[in-house]
Amino acid sequence: MKILLKTGATRYFPIAVLAMCVTGAPAFAKEPAIPGAAPASIRAFDDLREIALREQREDRDARAGLAYRESEREALTALGFDPDDPVARAAFRAESEASPKQPRGVAAGEYLLDGAWGLGGLAAERYAGSNNGTYRGIKAARLANGDVVVVGEVTYPGGTKQLGITRRGPDGARITWPNVNPEYSVFDDQYVIYPRDDATKPSIYSVHDVKVYGDRIYVLVTGHLPSPDTYAPNVVVFGADGSYQGWFFAYYTPESSVNDAVAMDIYNDKLVVLGRHSLSVTGGFWTAKWDVESNGGLGNVTFGDFPAPGGNDRAEPVDIAFRRIGSFIVIGGNPGYYVLYSKKFSADAASEDFDVCLLSATGANVPDESFAGGGVRCKAFDQAGSTLMDKAVALTTNGWGGIGEETHEGVQVLASIARSIRDGIGMWELVDRADHPVFGTGAGGLGQGRILFGGCGGDGGEGCSDVIAFRASHTPTDLAISGSYLLVSGYRTSSLAGESSLLGKVHGHSGTVEQLTSFPDGFDGAGRFNSIVARDETHAVGIGEAVDPGVEAPGARTQIMTGLSSADTIFRDGFD
Repeated sequence: MKILLKTGATRYFPIAVLAMCVTGAPAFAKEPAIPGAAPASIRAFDDLREIALREQREDRDARAGLAYRESEREALTALGFDPDDPVARAAFRAESEASPKQPRGVAAGEYLLDGAWGLGGLAAERYAGSNNGTYRGIKAARLANGDVVVVGEVTYPGGTKQLGITRRGPDGARITWPNVNPEYSVFDDQYVIYPRDDATKPSIYSVHDVKVYGDRIYVLVTGHLPSPDTYAPNVVVFGADGSYQGWFFAYYTPESSVNDAVAMDIYNDKLVVLGRHSLSVTGGFWTAKWDVESNGGLGNVTFGDFPAPGGNDRAEPVDIAFRRIGSFIVIGGNPGYYVLYSKKFSADAASEDFDVCLLSATGANVPDESFAGGGVRCKAFDQAGSTLMDKAVALTTNGWGGIGEETHEGVQVLASIARSIRDGIGMWELVDRADHPVFGTGAGGLGQGRILFGGCGGDGGEGCSDVIAFRASHTPTDLAISGSYLLVSGYRTSSLAGESSLLGKVHGHSGTVEQLTSFPDGFDGAGRFNSIVARDETHAVGIGEAVDPGVEAPGARTQIMTGLSSADTIFRDGFD
């Protein structure tokens, strides 16, 4: 008997056809149709681990706001100032958050708050929910008209996690969705909340990514199917007008209940999703690649499996991106892609030695043997005296050159680098699949296409204050290309100054770090950027979350969006 997977109102595909390209019986569905229950032990292990880590982060972040205010009062009192004096408090914060090595906000071309965007450069979202909910800004993408679409994880107090989508115009004002489905509409069509009360759709476990392709919005989440008990990537599609277009579910191993989503990319009528294997074993990852159909749907899925790329004991995937190599790719072609992951040198839990690695896969979803050894290339950032726990974070790719011109391919990698005192930000750039010959050769460069900035080590860094309590880690979260520059989002953390949203601006050719600045979150509490989106070559929006000190709930978060501009060369900090 053939088992059929329903993929639409009238279209069915035999599971054998969908599974024929690889061993391991991958599955694809728009509705759960595979019988049998998956063992829950692996999922339970990962759930407990992820819950514990998340609770630790949330408790730490909640305490950070309170601890900062208490330490701030103590420090002001010790310096002989009134801790309730707003002028003294503002001066103290400006001094504590300022980079000790670099002047802020005075050079032409640096990013400042965009006063024409939102409310003085800031906008917040609670998705028409109470202050005590958890609203995290995850990712953003640009629509064709320049509007910014933001996806977030939305958890109302006492509720389940949901996908939330908002749309912001050029001035930061929230745009009403013109055609959102009533079952997903909140607050007079200003928010899309999915699946809301629609029990026919898989529930949301986590939100990961958003991409815009044509007039469609593709959102990647980890969804949960109750039968079989499976967590796996779920691509939910909406029109640019907010209308619901469908969902596409994929998992590689039906025997495992863990196939969580990580990231996705869209290019050349193809969409590829990166999924991970359980972290309770050796890790590794798998991919699902769809054709993007003319109506916005996804069809003709193929799979790739990479349980131990390069023979590594453990591989933890973080991002995926198609190869974009100018005129080599034609419409309807089948481009290969890169997967960025962290290689762990030993499966032993006590080992903390990681390196940043790239896997190159062909259009047929197998390792590209023409890229380094076995399709895998790793890059060490090991710093003297550090823990060597260097973790991959984000990946971008680009290509230039057209028909009749020389074509080139660029790959840009973002990493969190362990330094001897406080962690910093590392970047690795390749051009035409080799280390960039210039990137990393200047000040702050490590050579071999690598740079390192922020944090604090034996050789200094932007986090090396003379005051030990102000020494800061710089944690990167996302990477975007804006003209000739790379924009890095993240957050800056010190034991006394707490946490603040961070933006770095790096020249894409020379590797020169032209700006490293923290920004307010609008709530006088701990805030961070989780991602960055470039609106154009002089405007960007940082997406993230912040702790509102006025909310007592320890896990409460408010989604933040920060408008940034480098276009103003006249009125910078009131003078120039």
